[in-house]
Amino acid sequence: MAARSVCPALLFGENPGNHVRATDVEWRGGRLRFVVDRHRYELPAPARHYLTSALAALTVAREIGMETTEIAEGFRNFAVTPGRCRVETVGRWTVIDDTYNASPLSMQAACECLRSWPATGKKLLVIGDMLELGSESARWHSELGTLAATSGIDWLLTVGDYAPEVARGARLAGFPAHQIAAFHQIEPLQSILDCWLSPGDVVLVKGSRGMRMERVVEWLRT
Repeated sequence: MAARSVCPALLFGENPGNHVRATDVEWRGGRLRFVVDRHRYELPAPARHYLTSALAALTVAREIGMETTEIAEGFRNFAVTPGRCRVETVGRWTVIDDTYNASPLSMQAACECLRSWPATGKKLLVIGDMLELGSESARWHSELGTLAATSGIDWLLTVGDYAPEVARGARLAGFPAHQIAAFHQIEPLQSILDCWLSPGDVVLVKGSRGMRMERVVEWLRT
């Protein structure tokens, strides 16, 4: 893509050869730290994949003439918007609100986020359908179940027309059937979630925009 560009292209990432290259990347306990050109940056971030967006912002900031100190301060003051992997302490458990939208790639990032998140209790993954995937929808949802099963979670709750496919993929990957709940509607899911939640648990909620999975987050807040 950069080779076909008619304007100058700046590359960023972790690999050598990028114009803006991050090294010494560390994500722990909701904080992302990295070094670019011997300058250390830190920002609150619920997952490691926020590094890509941070590097994009840093690249643009440099190009418009911002000083390193200004960029570092901006990162320190960063706040995650609702629905974008935003972490909340709700009562006796932690909720990761990633309800804005969903695709196979973003589901993979969400599962990795939950896998890495420290928890004193169980890890629960609550997912709605990924919409607009066309004729490959069933396959993608089955693969999502397989991914979930290998993501270090304790309970899987899935809702939507493709919930059975997610559950099937998880079972085929060896995830215990009694730790899976699949529903076509969201209301019974909330009742089961109420039974399964315990103090210290971490719950990640995600789904396509049309699934309105933020309703689960709102219910957890009450």
